[in-house]
Amino acid sequence: MFGFGKKSPPPALLKAATITSSAARWPTATAAPAGDEWPRPFDFSTAIEAIKLNPYHAGCVRIKAMAAVGLGWRLVDAPTGEPRPDAYDAWTAAWPAGGFSTAIWTLALDLETFGNAYVEAIPLAGGAVALYPIPAVTVWRTQHGYRQRTGARQQDWPAWDGTARGVYALGLPHPEASAYGVPDWLPALNAILMDAHASEWNYRFFQNNCMPAWAIVAQNAALNAEAEAAIRDFFQAQHKGSLNAHKTLLLSTGNGELRFERLQTDAKDMSFAELKRFARDEVLAAHGVPPRLLGVIAAGQLGGGGEMTAQLQFFKDCLIAQRQALLADWLRPLLPEGLALKFTEMDITDPQTDATYLQTLVQSGVLQPNEARAELGMGPVEGLDEAALGRGL
Repeated sequence: MFGFGKKSPPPALLKAATITSSAARWPTATAAPAGDEWPRPFDFSTAIEAIKLNPYHAGCVRIKAMAAVGLGWRLVDAPTGEPRPDAYDAWTAAWPAGGFSTAIWTLALDLETFGNAYVEAIPLAGGAVALYPIPAVTVWRTQHGYRQRTGARQQDWPAWDGTARGVYALGLPHPEASAYGVPDWLPALNAILMDAHASEWNYRFFQNNCMPAWAIVAQNAALNAEAEAAIRDFFQAQHKGSLNAHKTLLLSTGNGELRFERLQTDAKDMSFAELKRFARDEVLAAHGVPPRLLGVIAAGQLGGGGEMTAQLQFFKDCLIAQRQALLADWLRPLLPEGLALKFTEMDITDPQTDATYLQTLVQSGVLQPNEARAELGMGPVEGLDEAALGRGL
């Protein structure tokens, strides 16, 4: 299919798209596009803000990307699964902007953050191709291909067909979106925003010298029009919301006695600590990441080692294995014919369990000693298999 060529100069550096704090939008996938662009299923700037606002969300994105692609990779012969180390250098050279390991980490982060990943494919002389990750936040789907917006500039590309320069895309499937993928965490967006407002509320409390919100009232005097206008403006515009928490209102009515009145009562339906725990649990559930991987251990739910192993097994088999298969299948058309990509799987067992298991397999004749060493990532020892046969192992 496609071979590999010499390194070519990277395309122009990409400027980060302008980030706003606008709320998430949910146009349907079948909505008429704006101009020739398909609307995104949510505002990508919200995804960036969510990463910056919530440590559990940011941690889940990193953990999922690391578990899927960050533990290592190898090229194998597609029909037999035999390793092909001879193709490593050529595959790395096909990704001029830092090699494949850097590129796949960038693509995995984009996939978990935005639900989409994009590669620019540039055919070179001799049938080779140069591959560059494109930041997902800058890419829009159009009726005729893809558009990258970088500030005031934009660049249009067709979908890559293997013959001309174009964009090769991957999106996480979702019933609503057809032109774009949708990330796993999106159902927890409200929880992330709610946690951010709670944190902002507490921050304002300490910023205002830990004083609660009060009104200063002048007694024994009539309020003038200016004071009434100040009260109205304060309650309608300056007192609502977490950004205005714990502000103080000063009223002046001329001569008279001052009295302090509290403007708010303590929240009793749900404390901030409970609110933040609820938001944290929503984020972890949406991502499907075991809480203990982020250091979360709830009182009364400690469980034993078996519970943790079961959670990790589910995480590995039902989420990470699916991600690895999705990425490997997506990248297969970019590989030379006959090669396949394999990502290193998570090892959720302890070394003692592994050693006992492999010893049993060797003693029962299922594995040769050198095969067991290979499972542990160790090189073969000459004559070891023959010696084992001589001892009856």
